[in-house]
Amino acid sequence: MDLAAAVLSFQEQNMIRRIVICSSYLPYDVPDPPPNRELEDLVNFCKTKSWDLLTTSDGRPKTSKI
Repeated sequence: MDLAAAVLSFQEQNMIRRIVICSSYLPYDVPDPPPNRELEDLVNFCKTKSWDLLTTSDGRPKTSKI
């Protein structure tokens, strides 16, 4: 599982707001179909913190061509 996430913090109307930006690889040909445990954990973490979450994913097979 490949997942990368970053937290952006900014001030809005004298309040600090945070948003998590996430990119994940979600293969479709695995025994446990998406969403996987790592992404579910991140969603739940953001919910408990009341942080916004922006996510994108890729389900294409990984190949390395040189």
